[in-house]
Amino acid sequence: MPTDATDKLPESEPSAETQPKKKHRIAYVDGLRALAALSVVIYHIKHFFFERPIDPAGSAILKTMSYGNVGVPIFLVLSGFCLGLPAFRRGQLNINVKTFFLRRCWRILPPYYLVMIPLALVTLTPLYAMRGKEATDAVDFFTHLVLIHNLSDAHIQRISGQLWSIGLEFQLYILFPLLMLGFRKPLVIFGAGLAAAGAWWAWGAASGLDHSFAFMASPVSYLPLFVGGMFAARIASHDEWHSNPAWIWPALAAFALSFFFHWREYTPDTAKMMVAGLGTCLILAMTLPAWLREALSWRPLVYIGERSYTLYLIHSAIVAGIAAIAMRHLHGPAYLAAAVISGLVCVALAPPIYRFIELPFVRKSQSIGRSP
Repeated sequence: MPTDATDKLPESEPSAETQPKKKHRIAYVDGLRALAALSVVIYHIKHFFFERPIDPAGSAILKTMSYGNVGVPIFLVLSGFCLGLPAFRRGQLNINVKTFFLRRCWRILPPYYLVMIPLALVTLTPLYAMRGKEATDAVDFFTHLVLIHNLSDAHIQRISGQLWSIGLEFQLYILFPLLMLGFRKPLVIFGAGLAAAGAWWAWGAASGLDHSFAFMASPVSYLPLFVGGMFAARIASHDEWHSNPAWIWPALAAFALSFFFHWREYTPDTAKMMVAGLGTCLILAMTLPAWLREALSWRPLVYIGERSYTLYLIHSAIVAGIAAIAMRHLHGPAYLAAAVISGLVCVALAPPIYRFIELPFVRKSQSIGRSP
């Protein structure tokens, strides 16, 4: 469900690739991004193919696959990190709002519309109706067009479910320039983000809204993750603060704890998300051990990470389509094979589609604000 908010640092700004001491940073951030995107693909394979476990023996595997929505906190932390790091390295907290939003709009919106609009048209076809799904209407299309569909339970999963986080991401972009100003006192702004989310969750629990997907998909709910990524960038921009690789163990412990929460029947999903987000913050804020840095910088992983936004946008429709066909015609091992193939098809199609719906706009966004 996550969006690709973690595109490479704009070429007009100091990037990890232009910093001799951090030549590896963008590579392993792309590796993290790839893992987040692949985990979401796995999550949706489970959702569309195996919403009901095939048998008790397979339930543990399916339960583990359903942990894939942990890609959401990873993506949001990466978003705050990659947006904040260039400014922190320059020591400049005043963001050029016009340039920032032009870059974000060109980077995120055209690929989103190029996928969302055809998918909206697909919902009007008889085949879609045969699946028992509700077609889009004018109000639903409008909420997706202006990126507020994540704020309404009636619209958040219409057209294509994973698109909810595009709206969330864009709403966090609106807050970003103001949050950067608050980073004159990093601990204060981070604490304020936690306090705002805590008060929001407490109010939701008291009013019965905590079971609402739209309530949990609001920017306030995910603000600590986004601000946490910015805080990690603030730390990473100061070499002397993040030189101890021993912090990898608390990071791995956080991911293990989030997995433990996932297996507990009555643990709120927010606990899993926040702890996994903490683990991601720790990884980004430290100097990684060589073995982990090299693993995350593995070239195939980085390649997928660079195309993860396209993979995210297209994967749900592909998996859902293959699942619909498989349910009608396949059984047993052939059905399981179709589930695996659906994921491979998504990964295989992402690079060629990326060239047409994403890459031109990546280049356009990078050109904005550059000196002639």
